[in-house]
Amino acid sequence: ESVRRNDLLHTTQIETERGLVISYRSKRRYPLWSAAAPGFGAPLELDLVPGGSVSLGNILTTAQAEATLRVGQKLGGDFGPARIEPALTGSAALVSDDGWAWNVFAGAAGRGVARNIFLDGNTFARSHDVNKNLFVADMQAGVALRVRGVRLSYAYVWRSREFDTQKGADKFGAITLTLAY
Repeated sequence: ESVRRNDLLHTTQIETERGLVISYRSKRRYPLWSAAAPGFGAPLELDLVPGGSVSLGNILTTAQAEATLRVGQKLGGDFGPARIEPALTGSAALVSDDGWAWNVFAGAAGRGVARNIFLDGNTFARSHDVNKNLFVADMQAGVALRVRGVRLSYAYVWRSREFDTQKGADKFGAITLTLAY
């Protein structure tokens, strides 16, 4: 039985392949509301951070539109927590100041997927593949705390099925620690 199992694993693995992905990403921050927060120091703010990205390569070729809504204090110091692509993106860059900042956020993204080597198989060799979904959606919600040049965030993510035979949506948490230098 173990021989058959090893043969099955071997036949479903993609071959080693050099990869190249060129990506472009853009985000904007639109302050929507601000009000004094007695006892909190900085005003309470609400902003919207829409964005988009395009990736082109033999590993991943996608186009994505996204938006994140945040409420908290000192929102201008960043564009939200960073995450590993493909996902709703944030920013590794943040403003370092002497105070602290916080926010809660919720966001959604839609991604068109033309190529994903992990679902489509190798580019230059014959390999296993699955029927992928051409559109994938992500939704996330979480909290971020920034103290001086350090940001700690947690996001809960729901991702729609990426291929036909996938049993259900992916659900996972992401903890991110970002340091300004």
